Amino acid sequence: MHPVAFVDPQTVSAEKAPTYKQLYVIAALLRGGEPPNRQEASKLINDLEAYRLLRLANDDDQ
Repeated sequence: MHPVAFVDPQTVSAEKAPTYKQLYVIAALLRGGEPPNRQEASKLINDLEAYRLLRLANDDDQ
């Protein structure tokens, strides 16, 4: 079964939505394969974690 990425346009702005290349890297990581570029994958993981923490902080404010 292939991983499916879903981005809800109501909750994610166009600037924050992942690019196709980022989704490809995420899919490779989820399958346990090597990402196309380890440095890029590491940066992407850090960006996603920072975004997740930002979302959590914003949810707590409401």
